Amino acid sequence: MADKSFLEIFNRYKPTDAEIIRVLSRVKQTLVRADKEKRFIQAEVFFDEIVRKDVLYRIENEIKTAYSLNYVKLLPKYPANLFDKIYFSQILLEAERVGIVARGFFAACDWEFKGENITITIPFVSGGVRLLENANTPSVIENIIFSEFGLKYRVKIVSDEKMSSSTQDKVRNELQAHDRNIVEQSKRYEAAVSFGSDTSKSEKEVAGANLQRVVTLFEGAETQTADGICTIGYKKFDISSPEYAYGEEFDINPTPIAALNGYSRDVVIVGEVFGLTQEPARRGNKVSTTFCVYDGNTSIEVRAYEDDTKSAEIAAIAKNGASIALYGKSEIEKKKDGVGKDLIFSFNHMAKIKEIKREDNAKEKRVELHLHTQMSAMDALLPPDVAVKKAHEWGHRAVAITDHGNVQAYQMAMLAAEKLGMKVIYGLEAYFVNDKTSAITGDYKGTFNDEFVVFDIETTGLSV
Repeated sequence: MADKSFLEIFNRYKPTDAEIIRVLSRVKQTLVRADKEKRFIQAEVFFDEIVRKDVLYRIENEIKTAYSLNYVKLLPKYPANLFDKIYFSQILLEAERVGIVARGFFAACDWEFKGENITITIPFVSGGVRLLENANTPSVIENIIFSEFGLKYRVKIVSDEKMSSSTQDKVRNELQAHDRNIVEQSKRYEAAVSFGSDTSKSEKEVAGANLQRVVTLFEGAETQTADGICTIGYKKFDISSPEYAYGEEFDINPTPIAALNGYSRDVVIVGEVFGLTQEPARRGNKVSTTFCVYDGNTSIEVRAYEDDTKSAEIAAIAKNGASIALYGKSEIEKKKDGVGKDLIFSFNHMAKIKEIKREDNAKEKRVELHLHTQMSAMDALLPPDVAVKKAHEWGHRAVAITDHGNVQAYQMAMLAAEKLGMKVIYGLEAYFVNDKTSAITGDYKGTFNDEFVVFDIETTGLSV
């Protein structure tokens, strides 16, 4: 990996911006680590000149799109002599991106360099400083400097309680803007933390050991076929005895959808159907049929324009939840405005196949005691009744529902359990005051009988 250029390693990424092309042409070395299951790539990129964070973030997003990844992280490496006070604003930008509670606090701050010490003054009262310290924000900033330049600085954050009303308004607006993206940023942070690092090997050894995994990831999900069973991603399909239901017979040698990258003809894909819709076409006496196919790793939109009879035939086969094999072609559909491009699939022949559902073959069945349903916002998609039915299908004698701070799943779970004779353990994830952070400051001589106000600050720029 170290011997190849950046664009040779990421050969599916085709930048068009002149500034990005110039920046990437000056990359001295690239060391890549990948996690295939999480579809995560982290790359150390060595530069001989400073690159703005917005440029790096754009490259990350474009690579993420080009390879259909969940997360891409570029770790820039610079010569130590390039670090200066002017670049420190970029360090704070990165701290806001990866820190737990950094967002918004540096909207109107000042910083001072003295030797190997950096003092950051923020326009917040002392409580804001304590929040940043409790979240190890100074250490986050120190680690970013060390990661990029190999320099060790000590960072201290102090408060400036004499901020003007205009500064307060500016900070408040910054926080509100950050609130809209807090969930996305938190997920990025969690993904970065969960990826971890391998400190037992040198970075070159890690890069070399993951070379094959990186190449496999770039080529899309692997397809494994044996004894008539096709495995792609998280799904298995029985293709040994297909039922040819539309068009002509064809050999089913599936290509993973993730490997499709532009125009490809005579391609076979398999997967589960979802999102089927039909409506009269704008021109002619035809029907526009659209549905998506998920093969266990990636999805693609499938389209067909046929008369009423053939469209009804297609809809009868490609029902939502059905498993099918399609023979046809993939192509990129350019939108009218010329801005966006969509990869779509059209077919000539279709066959019904069977999905091999996941089973619990353990002799002694477990009982799931920690399960989230769709009532846990931004965490799970599983309906409560489906969770109960699946546990019963697997032979479990009970299942626990533990959603985030709510009991909204209880009724649906109860009704499903009553029909199946299944036991549901009703629980939840409760939330308590963080006793490591001061909840109240100042003197208060009231009693528990006094009226009080609860002020929820979980969405004012702090970690959710």
